[in-house]
Amino acid sequence: MMLSVLSNPDLRAQGLGAEDGVFADALVRELRYFDTARRWLSEKRQSRGAKPEMMADIDSRLIDILQAEGKGEDALKALAEFKKSWPSHPRAALGSLETIGSDFAAVLSGFEKAGTESDKAKSAALKSKAVADFRAKVEKPLNGLIADLLKQAKAAKGNERVTKKRLSYQAELARINILLVYARSLEAGDVRNSYLEKGLKLADFFVNERADFYIMRYEAQIQKGLYLLEMERFLDSAEELELIFDIEPFARPPYPPQLLKAFHTIRLKAYLFSAKAYNGAKKPEIAVNILKTIMRSTPVPGDPFAPAIGVVENDADLQQFAVLARLEYGIALADAGEAPKGMAVIHAVISKYDKLFKESKVDKYRAFVIDARKALGRVSSSGSAALSGRDHYQAAIGLKSELKLKEALKAFQTALAKLASSEVEEYAPLCLNEIGELSFILNRFDEAAVAFSELAEHHAASKIFRSKAATSFAASVDKAKRVLGESGSAHAGYAELTAKADQFSRGDTKFQVKMSEAGQFEEQGNFAKARESFLAIPKDDQGVPVSYYLRAQARGLSTYVREYEIAGNDEAKRTAILKAFQENAAKLQGVLDEALEKKDLRAGGVAALGLGQMYHHLENYAEAVKTLKLFSTDLAEDKYYRCSGLGYLVLSMVRIEQWEEAGTYYRILSTDCSKEPSVATAAYVLSDAADAAGENRTAALYLLQYAEHSSASSEMSDLNMVMKVVKVLSDGGLVSDAKRFVEKAKKIGGGANKLGRELLLMEGQIAMSGEDWKGAYEIFTRYVKEYEVKGANYEDPFVCRDLGWATIKLARQAHPKPAALPLDMLLEAEKYYGHSFYLLNNFLANTQAPGKKPDADLVKDYWAIALRLQQVRVSAGRAGNKEAYNDIHKFVNEYQERIRTQSDLWSKFLTYWKYALKQMGKDPQEFIKAG
Repeated sequence: MMLSVLSNPDLRAQGLGAEDGVFADALVRELRYFDTARRWLSEKRQSRGAKPEMMADIDSRLIDILQAEGKGEDALKALAEFKKSWPSHPRAALGSLETIGSDFAAVLSGFEKAGTESDKAKSAALKSKAVADFRAKVEKPLNGLIADLLKQAKAAKGNERVTKKRLSYQAELARINILLVYARSLEAGDVRNSYLEKGLKLADFFVNERADFYIMRYEAQIQKGLYLLEMERFLDSAEELELIFDIEPFARPPYPPQLLKAFHTIRLKAYLFSAKAYNGAKKPEIAVNILKTIMRSTPVPGDPFAPAIGVVENDADLQQFAVLARLEYGIALADAGEAPKGMAVIHAVISKYDKLFKESKVDKYRAFVIDARKALGRVSSSGSAALSGRDHYQAAIGLKSELKLKEALKAFQTALAKLASSEVEEYAPLCLNEIGELSFILNRFDEAAVAFSELAEHHAASKIFRSKAATSFAASVDKAKRVLGESGSAHAGYAELTAKADQFSRGDTKFQVKMSEAGQFEEQGNFAKARESFLAIPKDDQGVPVSYYLRAQARGLSTYVREYEIAGNDEAKRTAILKAFQENAAKLQGVLDEALEKKDLRAGGVAALGLGQMYHHLENYAEAVKTLKLFSTDLAEDKYYRCSGLGYLVLSMVRIEQWEEAGTYYRILSTDCSKEPSVATAAYVLSDAADAAGENRTAALYLLQYAEHSSASSEMSDLNMVMKVVKVLSDGGLVSDAKRFVEKAKKIGGGANKLGRELLLMEGQIAMSGEDWKGAYEIFTRYVKEYEVKGANYEDPFVCRDLGWATIKLARQAHPKPAALPLDMLLEAEKYYGHSFYLLNNFLANTQAPGKKPDADLVKDYWAIALRLQQVRVSAGRAGNKEAYNDIHKFVNEYQERIRTQSDLWSKFLTYWKYALKQMGKDPQEFIKAG
């Protein structure tokens, strides 16, 4: 559900002119002549005198065409380019709303899949993902967009402020609508109620506080009525909607077409939904009276803004609401005691639009037929009219489309029982198939099996049975037997059903079910049974080829990999499975070779992935790399296993120290499989490899990709991981990104003392990396004050070192060369370097094990700090602190033997010492030891 600007005049460019705009709408929305529309727009672009406004309009409508074609990803890419080309266009300002709309469509699709998923666990997982995606990809960014737009509107002036305010209101209205649609997708309960309450408050606020654009205000009034309708506060809803029954614009005639259309739209919705509210309140007579006034084919006398159904039904934008109003009128008539009239209205809609759909294949006509079937479902549920078997079938289809599956099943069963003899041939197979499918979805597998058995016995020649029900028959018998267990499945009745299912199942039809069964064994962790079931699938079934054969062999042998991964730390199991890898690798290689020869990508993909994983776990990384590289050559078109294969390829290459070359395959992986978890895993491993090689920048870039990947979200809620990310990004110079993750760490940690110290340390390091000397000075000064640097923490000496350097760099910023640094700042820096040396000296003395050398890196840091201390003292001496020279002399004289033996810095120490002695008037030869 991208926000279509075709139905949003505020976003539509005006460059083409009214007539051309209407023609463009007709080509795209009515006729769906997409190629013709593109050619016509191209001609317009090339015409003489094409102005920027027209060019923007053309580009905007090209996006509309992609949306209408269902090419959501392409439309979003085109929108991104549009925003670059026309940044001041209203569509550019609200571009992210279209992206949010696209993500919202995916959320709704997730709920729809969950509603038709027979496996309860999978259904729950789909719902959970949809809820999480809504919060992260829709609700949060939408709130952010609105806040940003309101901020822009407040800051703008003149005409620009009016434009910005209009856009912000448009986004607020979209949020109200989105929350309503989302709430409808949720199950009854507190969460659903909370979203309805939230949306109702937002709608009420808009009605009372957003008076600048009255058309939008009326739209919000309708939304308010819809929320109350959804909450089953029917009379409250009707009352709110009746407030805008007679609205008229603040304008004088003649009225422009766009103004007439806007008011027709608002008033039609108000009539429609208030009638629906009265029907819900069991007051159909009032609903009839509301709609009767507009059920006419000519304009309403004396009221040009009243939406006469026969007139507005011809408008592409209003047709849907006009049809729904007719259907609501039919329901109201039936419920008010005029069943024949009401049924006639509904049947007229079905006949008209079913015929139009068959002639034109335009999807919206099919949608109108489904709406009419839903209307029949409501009439059926109320019991206000006697429906025929065909009517019950139509009503059941409507209930099914609303995912009211149990009600739909009952309606199909009623339809089957009430079919007239003239209707049996056409509708009985359809009813039995629907009963079987819905029973299957509702986990009533035995009922499904019986329904398909009846279909096979009496209507085996029907198109529905031959095209799909034969496979469903076998699947439902299979599922029913498994649910009943061994004793139940041995019952004579099931033996008969099995034989009948096999009679109508050959080749792929039969073994598609076996593949599914084997896959379920694998999902349940019964790998031995899954392996047996996969490997039992033959090349042919009584002469009928089984196209799944190679894939089944590959999946069967690959179950060893899943079994190995599930074994965890059970060493005995893992050892046994590794032996199985060695015994079966050649067999899997044979399957892979045959699959490649026959260009069976699906079988080749699963075989290559399984074989590569076997070699990886056997630590034969070279062979793993050789096999898995097929996903960049022969298996580059595989859609199912390539992402995992490329991920394992990167892991294996890192193991044989080919991490730099692995970067090439990682780029392919991250481009073609951007949302797959294997991208995050590969990025993390590559970051570690680059870090070990001293490539800090590369390590930071890889780890940043890991941290921002959606599949790493749970890991990135772990404080230690976030702290690692901060450090690596800081070391790699990605300062601004490191700061973001510091803020994340603060939120996770909640301000504990240990966390506060570590975060302060990280913030200081980030400031140092970004050469923000003032920030580093302030942060490390705070650290020293809050956490008494006495050596209790490993980092204390290094904090003092960095604070000393930040002090000097801050002083240099205030006193650029050739000016001398102020003595007070030099003495402060000397204090920090001196304390750093003291702390590190104690640490080395206290941690060095007897007979063992101290840590080489620490010793290197130790003498580097000591050298910097002397350098600062030289500067302090030149600035007037003559005692600094004596301090240099004492230090180097005392430590000269250790400096010579433990570091390679003696020549530099010697230079500072000689200079100090000279300033003191002493002869260096008296103090410097030979050698």
